[in-house]
Amino acid sequence: QSGTMAGNTYVRYFSCDGKYKNVLSVPSAVRLHAVEQGQDPEAALAALEAMRKNKIKEKAQGLVEQEGIMKARREKAIEEYRAKCDVLTLREIEETKGWEVKRFNMENCGQTRTEYHLNGSTENRVIFRLIIDVEAYMGDLYVQGKLSDGVSADGSTSFAKLTAATVTVSAQDSKRALAVCHFRPGRGSYATAAAQLGGAGGSLEDKQAEGTSSGSASGSGTTSAFCMRG
Repeated sequence: QSGTMAGNTYVRYFSCDGKYKNVLSVPSAVRLHAVEQGQDPEAALAALEAMRKNKIKEKAQGLVEQEGIMKARREKAIEEYRAKCDVLTLREIEETKGWEVKRFNMENCGQTRTEYHLNGSTENRVIFRLIIDVEAYMGDLYVQGKLSDGVSADGSTSFAKLTAATVTVSAQDSKRALAVCHFRPGRGSYATAAAQLGGAGGSLEDKQAEGTSSGSASGSGTTSAFCMRG
């Protein structure tokens, strides 16, 4: 309501019997719960810390697995695009309707940055900085069957035909393909990509708070005596 946290959302914990109010943190709630249950509070906190570390480990392992999936999907998209249309060139992009190539002088380093804009004059504009990312984007949409209108009956197609077919691609499908094309292994980009693909969302702290409010505050398997309020 006031102070430095005014306007922000914060969490406080209340014991269900009303005995404890406005407990500031999960560890504090766990300690109080353990005392109320006649348990060792230090053991309860140790169990909470072990659970936290285990969740971090599981999340890290999951990210490694998902990065492998994303990397394979990107590589397949590029491979499929090139199998259909060969390696994409700057000239093709410049000559294809619906694309706009923009160049920007970077005064701080004296270099020129190039961007490739699909639907450059509309609110659905999509921006790429590498030609290979354009291949990954178009290739992923093709693999997912979203550009079927740009493929002839004999299976042949071209960059121009696939570009024309993007007008029927939904915003959600476009966002998913962008997640694939912008993915870079080992650069911490999976978090963004996963969110765009509808993957695991929310921070680890969110997951812990959810688990505490609906399950055991002490990690011992007993029902929590605290309720979380935001």
